[in-house]
Amino acid sequence: LPSNTIWPLTQAFYKSTGVSVEVVSGRGAEIAIKLIRENKAGLNLADVYLGGATTVITQLKPADLLAPLEPALFLPEVKDTKLWWGGDLLWVDKERKHLAFVAYAIPSITINDTAVKAEDIKSYKDLLNPRWKGKLTINDPTTAGIGGKWFSIVGRYIMDLDFMRAIARQEPVILRDQRLQVEWLSQGKYPIAIAATTAVVTEFKKAGAPISYVEPVEGTWLGNGDGGLGLVVNAPHPNAARSFINWILTREGQSLYSLAYGAPSGRVDVPAEGIDPITIPRPGVKYVIGFKEEVLMGEAEFRDKVGREIFGQLTGR
Repeated sequence: LPSNTIWPLTQAFYKSTGVSVEVVSGRGAEIAIKLIRENKAGLNLADVYLGGATTVITQLKPADLLAPLEPALFLPEVKDTKLWWGGDLLWVDKERKHLAFVAYAIPSITINDTAVKAEDIKSYKDLLNPRWKGKLTINDPTTAGIGGKWFSIVGRYIMDLDFMRAIARQEPVILRDQRLQVEWLSQGKYPIAIAATTAVVTEFKKAGAPISYVEPVEGTWLGNGDGGLGLVVNAPHPNAARSFINWILTREGQSLYSLAYGAPSGRVDVPAEGIDPITIPRPGVKYVIGFKEEVLMGEAEFRDKVGREIFGQLTGR
């Protein structure tokens, strides 16, 4: 997690409990490698994993590095299912070893307001209008990241591969530079961006760029970013670990996390001031829960094989 996200949490937890937290931060894959190597060496140094679901499902869980988390939950307000989005805790896997506590809607289409009207793009199918040929950009759908996530979820659960092939025939510009994609969008060079990175879009919107999100009628998906918890097996400080896990899931802990991270909590009683409204899940909108184990499994293979088959020529791969 970024330091500006984790610092307010650890300070508040220490103030509340008197327990200090030592943090080792890094990319999910890097942390997973570190934990696996330590485990093989017989070292039990970590108590809690705080991060996204993909690393858990593809690396930590297969290595048996996570203990069942549900028995560690003891606070009534944490276990009260009515306080969580969808009426239940957001378990990522059936064994309940990983719990998501962030659930935000991913707005996968962004438009330049001076070149495109919101009513022009109400459905994914509207992207296939001949007038948009050569005017789309897509965050690379053949690699890990929001572009690959968009391809996997929209291609498998919301639309289909015929739609993806039709999008490819629209001759979109495929790029991996997340900032450049939004710069081009803001300039109107390419007035429609698919799978633009939310944080970059938010930055440009705050700076006054004439861009906005479009929510397709077919729906979108929920992500959890770095907002997930796992209890590491043989945690050296089990009581402190349980205390931290329960505290961060309280209204206080979630309010601090949501404010620092800039995404809505999975708890429905957490204030959403300062959060982009488009990212807050709303009743009546169709959402695929993108951090569920069954969605994550096979995602990489689907993206690498089918994604490259459809978009490979456009990416030069």
